[in-house]
Amino acid sequence: MPGDGVVFDEGRPEERERGGRVYEVVAIDEHTIELRFDRESLDPSHVRLGATAWKTDDPALRRRLEATFAADRVVRRVPLTAHVRGRVGGGAGDFADCRGPHGRGELARPAGRGAQPAAYH
Repeated sequence: MPGDGVVFDEGRPEERERGGRVYEVVAIDEHTIELRFDRESLDPSHVRLGATAWKTDDPALRRRLEATFAADRVVRRVPLTAHVRGRVGGGAGDFADCRGPHGRGELARPAGRGAQPAAYH
């Protein structure tokens, strides 16, 4: 997509990889596309035939992800029932059992101050 970052891997890690932002995507035929770059960002004559193209940035996806973390509101609350047994420094039989609408989690290690669940399935 236009705006995406792309780098070309030519299999020579000791050399600087060439890349830039895609300016335009042109469909050549059913199986071939042409990526066009800004003249200042990449000279395609310096990219070896057969180089692997890696997408390094997707601005649209990054904006959507950043928006999910920027929200100050709780998106969804899920009811949870938890039963916990244990004692500080307890043995292997100590556990926490949490049941929600989509899974169950267990803590199978000694309980301690501030212990965190090991898994939630």
